[in-house]
Amino acid sequence: MTNAPTGLATPLSDRLTIRIDPSWPYWLEWGKVVNSSDSKVQIDPLKLAFTFIDLEGGIEESSAANYGDTDIIGRAEAYKTYISTSNKEIPLTFQFRAQGLSTSGPNIAEILQREVVRPARWLDALKYPIITQSGLSIAPPPCLLQVGSLFFGRVVATDVQISWQNPFDPATLLPHGAEVSVTFSVVRRVVGNYPMDGVWGARSVQGVNR
Repeated sequence: MTNAPTGLATPLSDRLTIRIDPSWPYWLEWGKVVNSSDSKVQIDPLKLAFTFIDLEGGIEESSAANYGDTDIIGRAEAYKTYISTSNKEIPLTFQFRAQGLSTSGPNIAEILQREVVRPARWLDALKYPIITQSGLSIAPPPCLLQVGSLFFGRVVATDVQISWQNPFDPATLLPHGAEVSVTFSVVRRVVGNYPMDGVWGARSVQGVNR
């Protein structure tokens, strides 16, 4: 624990979280990436909860139905043959801020690492492979994304962009804020009929402890 004062805002708890899929067999390797043995700042390697998220522009979900065209001589329109529906894409923008802090003081670097830098890096790491000590390259981890009662499903991060925000600590140049834009792509293990009611995607991860 640090000497930081109590935060002005509290995390959204289970209303908005990203967790490493517990069925993913390499979660121990992920933990080694998130928290190295010589790091003074340790965060939860398997779950990231958020305090701030940009909702002013709404929450967007997008996917497209793919059809093949069959042209017929003398016909004004081609026949459409259904092929597939693309994976649902969900872009979200997360915001991290160091709360209630002055520009100087004890443990300021550790506070900025814990509240801003490390969570942003946690998200950024979701797009990179994991290299084991034996040199084996493992694909980035699948995650379980919870967005309140709107969405709960298995996803992978296909794009992550970080914007470090001022002010910056004069001694370390660590930022007091970060904005992280992430595009998630839904990768359900079992695909069923489109659920019109309830939390979208919940049927694909039944039995998972939320």
